[in-house]
Amino acid sequence: MDDAAAFALLLSGQLSYCLYLVHLSLSDGYEYLLRRYDLSPIRVLGAPSAFLLRAIVIVVASFAIALLSRKYLEGPCLALKDRYAATADTRGKDQENRQSYSLTT
Repeated sequence: MDDAAAFALLLSGQLSYCLYLVHLSLSDGYEYLLRRYDLSPIRVLGAPSAFLLRAIVIVVASFAIALLSRKYLEGPCLALKDRYAATADTRGKDQENRQSYSLTT
């Protein structure tokens, strides 16, 4: 497997949940826009080409949204997780402090 294919598979795996979440909404949006503006790719391109166009638009838009989500939403949230993650030592101390506080009050 060459590097480009490995990268594509790795990227797809990292973005898979977001791709799963957005692809159906994008498909519905695509259909809505075609009806709203009275566009018919089937009449112009034929059924197979219209299907291929729809697939390309939805896949490209899904990956674009998933990449933006990863960079601007998931990345900052995951960085916060690292900042506020409790270590095993601090968890133990917090529990000891809570127990000693409850015994003294």
